[in-house]
Amino acid sequence: MAESKQRLPAFVGPSYTSRASRFDIQRCVNMFIELNDLGAGKGQEPAVLIGTPGLKFLQTIGAGPIRATYTASNTAVTYVVSGNEVYALSGAMAVPIQLSGNLSTSSGPISIRDNGSFIILVDGTNGYNIEIGVSAITTIVDANFYDGASVVTYQDGIFVFNYPGTSDFFISDTTSSDFPDVTFPANNIGSKSGNSDVLVSVHSNNRQLYLTGAADQEIWYNAGSGLISFARQDGRFSQIGCVAAHSVVTLGESFFWLGSNAQGGGIVYMLENALPTIVSTNAVSFAIQNYGNLAGATAWAYQQEGHLFYCLNIPGADTTWCYDMSSKQWHERQSTVNGITGRHLAQTHCVLNDIHIVGDYRNGNIYELDLDTYTDNNDMILRIRQSPHVSESLYTLFYKLFEVDFQFGVGLVNDQTNPTNAVDPQAVLEISRDGGQTWGIPAPASIGKIGRWLTRARWQRLGRGRDIVFRVTVSDPVKVQMLSAMIDVEQGLA
Repeated sequence: MAESKQRLPAFVGPSYTSRASRFDIQRCVNMFIELNDLGAGKGQEPAVLIGTPGLKFLQTIGAGPIRATYTASNTAVTYVVSGNEVYALSGAMAVPIQLSGNLSTSSGPISIRDNGSFIILVDGTNGYNIEIGVSAITTIVDANFYDGASVVTYQDGIFVFNYPGTSDFFISDTTSSDFPDVTFPANNIGSKSGNSDVLVSVHSNNRQLYLTGAADQEIWYNAGSGLISFARQDGRFSQIGCVAAHSVVTLGESFFWLGSNAQGGGIVYMLENALPTIVSTNAVSFAIQNYGNLAGATAWAYQQEGHLFYCLNIPGADTTWCYDMSSKQWHERQSTVNGITGRHLAQTHCVLNDIHIVGDYRNGNIYELDLDTYTDNNDMILRIRQSPHVSESLYTLFYKLFEVDFQFGVGLVNDQTNPTNAVDPQAVLEISRDGGQTWGIPAPASIGKIGRWLTRARWQRLGRGRDIVFRVTVSDPVKVQMLSAMIDVEQGLA
C-alpha cells in the first residue's frame, strides 16, 4: 500500500454547498479568506482563513428593532432609527438624544439620504424630514410628495424617490447652500419608460442615476434642464432588474443588488463597467433561491482592513451571506443566542468617528464590529471550516493523521476572570465518512495556551473511508486563523 503525507487541497476555501452535495459540500462560517498580495505565504499557501469580527456591545437605544444607522454626510452625528423613534448620536458611547416626533411604522427597513442640511427618510408608508442639528422629525405632508415611497437617493442637490406601484419616480426641488430646504414642485414625476415593470429601486452611483425595475434597469444622468432635469442615457439599458429594493448597496466604486428578470430571480449582481455582473456562485444562488420570498431581503456593506464586504440577509434564512470583493469569495456569518444558531445579528451599518457601528435586528442594541472581539455580545461565535470531499478514485483511504495549522498560542491569561475555554482553547474535529450526510464523534485538540506558539493541532488514527469530509469548529472566544491542513493517508483497495 502506498503512503503519502500531503496538504489537504482547498482546505482554505469558501462556502460552496452544491445542489449535488456529493459533488461539493464546503462551508466557511464566521471566517473570511485573505489572499496573500505577494502570491503565497507560509508553505506557499496563497490564502488564510481569518475570523470575522465580533460584536462589542455599545449601548441599547430605544426598544428596537434597529432599522437604520446613518451618519450625516458633513457632520459626525449618527441617526439611529429604533422602532418608531429616531435618535441622534454624537459618539458610539454618547448619550443618545431622542428627536421629537415619531414614525408611523415600527418595523421594516428604512432608506435615508441627506443634502448636508436636511435628512430625508422613507419607510414605505410616509416620508420624514430632519433638519440636521434640530432634535425633531416631521412627516412630509407636501401634496407633491407621494406616500408609500420605500427608497430615496440623492444626486446633484436633488432627492429622488420611487413612486410606489408604478414605473415612475419623483424628485424634490434642487437644493443648494443658499436654499437647503427640501420642497417638492408640481409635475415632479419622471418615468422609467423602457419597460412597463414596476420601479423597485432608485440608486445614485458615481453621479449616474440607476432606475431598477423588477425586470430591467435604466441609467439616467442630470441633463441640467427642464423640470425633471434627469434624462435617460441612450443605449444604457439592462435586462437585469431587482427583486429586493433594500438589497441595493454601494460598495467602493460599485454597487450590489439581488437581481431578477423575466427568467427568474435570486442572483446577486455587481455593477462592473456599467453592466450587471453575476457574483453569486451557483451554490450561493441555489441557497438563496430556496429561501422563499426574496422581496424582504436587506443588505449592508463595509470596508475593514482592505476587505470590502457585502452582507445579505434574507427573511427565513438561518445564515447571512457575505461576499468579499478582495478575494471574490463567499462566506457565511451566523450568531448563536441562547444556544440557537441563526442569521447574524447585524441588520444595519454606519461608521462614526472611525468606529464600525451595526444595529441589532431584534432589539435596540448597537454594537461595534470589532476584529479583536471574539464573541457576539458575549455569546459564542461558531467558526466552522468544512472541507471539500476527500476522495481518490473511490479507493479506500486509511487516515493516519489530520493536522490543521492554526495561529497557535492564542489562549487568554489565566487570571481567574477569563473563562476556562479561553485560557486553553480547543479546535473540534468531526469526520463524515458518507460524504457529509452524518458526522462522527467530535474530537478536541488544543490550539495553544497563551504564548505556546509551537502547539500542534493533530488528530491520529482516524479510520478509513472512500468519501471523507472534515469539519473543524472553534467556539472558544479567542483569535482564530486557519492556514492549512495536512493529511497522512495510505491507499487501500478499490
